[in-house]
Amino acid sequence: MRYKACLLPALTGLMLQASITAAQNRFESVVLPPESERRVVGTWRLAPPAPCTRSIEMVGSNYYMVARCVEDGKLRFGDVGTPLRRITDRLFVASNDVTYVVANDGKLIARNGGDLIFEAEPHAGFRP
Repeated sequence: MRYKACLLPALTGLMLQASITAAQNRFESVVLPPESERRVVGTWRLAPPAPCTRSIEMVGSNYYMVARCVEDGKLRFGDVGTPLRRITDRLFVASNDVTYVVANDGKLIARNGGDLIFEAEPHAGFRP
């Protein structure tokens, strides 16, 4: 019995670390090459007050969701992307199970399961 009591904290710690590592991997971002080496599939502007856009971009045959925001007049983000799996021309899935759908009207709709995360309007510019 004493032997089991000693193992329990160690096993619990290992399980917790494995869970944390798995969660970190689910939200992994990748540093992307310069914008000149990417192909933009589409860009959408988030609703105010957030001066932000989301773009689906390709590097080689890989797809990424890229966030760009303006804070204090300076562009933030844009150099990293969340890997996406392309399911169809209008459906993409991130490693954290967020789905991105390009609707018939051009809006980008992001959902986590049945929960709406955001809807964004098509944006002609690359930046917010």
